[in-house]
Amino acid sequence: MELSYFLAQFFGIFMIFKGVAILVRKNEMKSVISEVTESKAMMLFASIFGMALGLFVILNHNIWVSGWPVVVTIIGWGMFLYSAKNYIVPHSKGSDCLKRFGNSSFLVFASVINIILGVYLATVGFGGM
Repeated sequence: MELSYFLAQFFGIFMIFKGVAILVRKNEMKSVISEVTESKAMMLFASIFGMALGLFVILNHNIWVSGWPVVVTIIGWGMFLYSAKNYIVPHSKGSDCLKRFGNSSFLVFASVINIILGVYLATVGFGGM
């Protein structure tokens, strides 16, 4: 259970900062995301990194319970599967999901979801719930 708390803290803090940074630097992030999605090398690197981090979570925290630890498990599986798909089938229709971030309203929506989920994970991770 100690690992559950650590991963909730890690993902919680990361998601809060990511969400806030995207909101604060929205216009800059749109161009960065556009550049990254057009670069085969960056997409390959991001896919390998995402697969590795997702696989780490899956192998160490594959906990399917009714409660907050399952959120960490779902994040791990999501990272692994999405990154593996992009690694196997680069620049497919599915990788166009990243291009949606160029849409301002989707960017704001995704950022707010990251902040909400991040606050939730950080709260449970640091023992607030």
